[in-house]
Amino acid sequence: MKFIVVSVLAVSACTSGLARASESFQTVSQPWHAPGEATLPVAPYAGTGATDSAAAHWSVLVQDITLARTLERWGAQAGYRVKWDAQRNFLIGAPDSVDGTFETALKAILNSAGIRQSDYPLEACIYANTPPLVRITRQGEQTRECDAQ
Repeated sequence: MKFIVVSVLAVSACTSGLARASESFQTVSQPWHAPGEATLPVAPYAGTGATDSAAAHWSVLVQDITLARTLERWGAQAGYRVKWDAQRNFLIGAPDSVDGTFETALKAILNSAGIRQSDYPLEACIYANTPPLVRITRQGEQTRECDAQ
């Protein structure tokens, strides 16, 4: 796995740009399954759950070392499972924080200049698994699944 060192301090500056850069994040009403995995019927994912409805303070910690660990920690706190399927990871270069719901914080991080303008931008798709699954990939790798909903 390759690593990209970035400072996520640009997150705060990019939060205002979320409306125009929301293509990196989508919600899917059907669950995600690995190839060959049995599928079970589920209720469509209706958006943020009760554990995510209130705004919270989300910290990016240098101790997490990678963005994947940060998002896994956030997901566990919010009641989501995070699956990092990107072939590269981003090293945390400096601490930062985002206020809002888990989904708002996820959007802010993925739309930060360090990630959005890198040669390996990321996207997230939330699937209706139980608990909801956030799958992180290189931008464009989930287009078929995310756009089909």
